[in-house]
Amino acid sequence: MKTIYLLPFVILFFLGCSNTQTEYIETVEFMKQVQEIEEMNSAYKTTYIGSTDSRVYLEYYTAITSMRKGKTIIYWTKLKDLSEEQLKKITKRRSQ
Repeated sequence: MKTIYLLPFVILFFLGCSNTQTEYIETVEFMKQVQEIEEMNSAYKTTYIGSTDSRVYLEYYTAITSMRKGKTIIYWTKLKDLSEEQLKKITKRRSQ
């Protein structure tokens, strides 16, 4: 019977995911991030990625880090804290 050592695979998996994090931000800060969706920049990118019944999500990617690897942050805020106008603004930017 062959012995399979899973520890190296588990370590590699977590190292690959180490540059992604999830972070709650207040509505005002979230809307500032939404403004960046339209900005063209080779150093970072912001994308609306969807919503649930209670949250709205943005993906922020930056290529500039001290580890020379890109970093992704999933920002979220509470859906109930956004006005209808803010929600339309977010989804409008998504479709462009």
